[in-house]
Amino acid sequence: MKENHTKRILKKLLFFLPILLMLVIVNFAVDPSNSFRTSDFERQLADWINNGYNIEGIYDFDERIFQEFCIEKFKERKEVIVLGSSRGIQINQEMFFGKTFFNNCVSGASLEDLMAVYNIYDRCNLNPDIIILSIDPWMFNKNNDQTRWMSISDEYWQLKNKMGFKTALFKKILFNKTVFKIKKYSNVFSISHFQHSIHILLEYKGLEYKKNIIKTLNSNGETNFKISDGRISYGPHITKKTQDEIKKGVLYEIAKKNYFGLNNFKKFNPRLKNDFEKFIEYLESKNVKVVILLFPYHPIYYKSIENNPNLNLVPETEIYLKKFAEENSIDIYGSYNPNIYDLNDSDFYDEMHLKKENIPSIFKD
Repeated sequence: MKENHTKRILKKLLFFLPILLMLVIVNFAVDPSNSFRTSDFERQLADWINNGYNIEGIYDFDERIFQEFCIEKFKERKEVIVLGSSRGIQINQEMFFGKTFFNNCVSGASLEDLMAVYNIYDRCNLNPDIIILSIDPWMFNKNNDQTRWMSISDEYWQLKNKMGFKTALFKKILFNKTVFKIKKYSNVFSISHFQHSIHILLEYKGLEYKKNIIKTLNSNGETNFKISDGRISYGPHITKKTQDEIKKGVLYEIAKKNYFGLNNFKKFNPRLKNDFEKFIEYLESKNVKVVILLFPYHPIYYKSIENNPNLNLVPETEIYLKKFAEENSIDIYGSYNPNIYDLNDSDFYDEMHLKKENIPSIFKD
């Protein structure tokens, strides 16, 4: 009886083995997020940006490593930089009246990202005059599930060390790098990674999709562009959505309870809050002017946040930041609440991203 049970298990394993093998091969071969490659791709992108080119067809890549290569290759110190998540990634040089500028925002940024990217400037003796910090509420949530910063975790821990925190530096860096690599390489077994890979194979008819990523002097077209000042210029698949499509997308996220980075946000994490305050203190010691920026959410999405008792720390984050800014004589602009600016459905690309043309309005406080 036991032998028959073992045989049944083996048959099941043999049945699923080819499926698992196909998943692994496709994920490894396509590798849309560059999980299994060297950083040569990011280095090439940084070279193009530093030589004044825009990048057409920008696709999945390690945005953090890319920032590191860009900053290390800068030919001049930037007067103004922006640190934050994709919510601030459309801020451009034109908003700063000819000052030298770079947008260092990365997707899903955590506070660790902001500190790590800044440290690259600091160690390269390229401190700007002004840093705009686009602060999102999840940056104070230890359960925000953001681990992408770990690809440059050594920069974060180096800054912590310079800020006076006593840390076992080498052990922290080694631990973060190990965790990041495990998570990164586990993509080979990921179903969502497989779906992404299949989408690429079908859309680009093979493994040559990265040949569609080219340097150019154009700044708009049928896909996303990474502009030489660091910002993203979105393609029509984002900018040409109808109001109905946007609203349906927002309602879908609400129905799925997809509140990015805000799950289990039950209290301000003391480490992250302390990191933030010490980070500001360190920037001021370097004679860097700090400006804090809060990006609004889509009106329907924000209303669902207000009505959700598990998300009441979102408005509380804004209260804390505005009080902190007032006490420390820091300029702060914007709000998570879109109603303050009379923003409606048509002013957003999705639940979290304000349209480019509406960004200047939040600087008018």
